[in-house]
Amino acid sequence: MTCLLLPSESAWAAMAPKHQQSVKAEKPRKADKIQSEQQAVRAAKSKYPGKLLKVNASGKGYRVKLLSSNGTVFSVYVDARTGQVRKN
Repeated sequence: MTCLLLPSESAWAAMAPKHQQSVKAEKPRKADKIQSEQQAVRAAKSKYPGKLLKVNASGKGYRVKLLSSNGTVFSVYVDARTGQVRKN
């Protein structure tokens, strides 16, 4: 019988290069216009209509991936502090 032991998530994080460990999204601040992923999606879709595919916290904002009505997949960045939406 073979037993396979896999490292825990914290062990994987410890093995990652230092530059990768510091690329975590910042927590929202009370002064931020955008406080959640849901607010980021609403802001993105108000400027660029489409079907939501994915949303991730990214640095000081959110990356929102959308599918347009003509079938094009695109991403936008929503700045959490200002609420500004820009297409990538």
